[in-house]
Amino acid sequence: MNNVFNTHKKIDRRYDLKGSTQGRLTINAKDKIEEGDPTIALKDLDFMRENDKFKLEGSLKKRMLETIKKDSDFFAKNDIIDYSLLVGIHYKSKHPSPTNGSRINSE
Repeated sequence: MNNVFNTHKKIDRRYDLKGSTQGRLTINAKDKIEEGDPTIALKDLDFMRENDKFKLEGSLKKRMLETIKKDSDFFAKNDIIDYSLLVGIHYKSKHPSPTNGSRINSE
C-alpha cells in the first residue's frame, strides 16, 4: 500500500474500502481512531463510524467514476470479485506549510 501513496506528504489516515460491512472493522468501537497507527488501513465500518465523507466535483468526479467503472468491468470480465478503493488522507491543518502561508522573497 505504500507504493499507492507515493507522495512527499504525510498520510494521516488510510482506508481500504470495499463497499461492504461484513468483517470490515479495524478499530474497536471503544478505541479512538486518532490514537491509532496511521500506517494501518482502516475499513468500511471505521469510515462509517467516523462519518467521513469525500466530496468530488466536476472533472475529478467524472474521472473517478470512469476509472471505477473501467476497473469493475475489467474485474467482472476476468472473474475477479475482490475490489478495494484505497484512500489516503493528508490533513493540511495538521501539517502547516513551512512558510505558514507567507511568501518567501529571494534576492
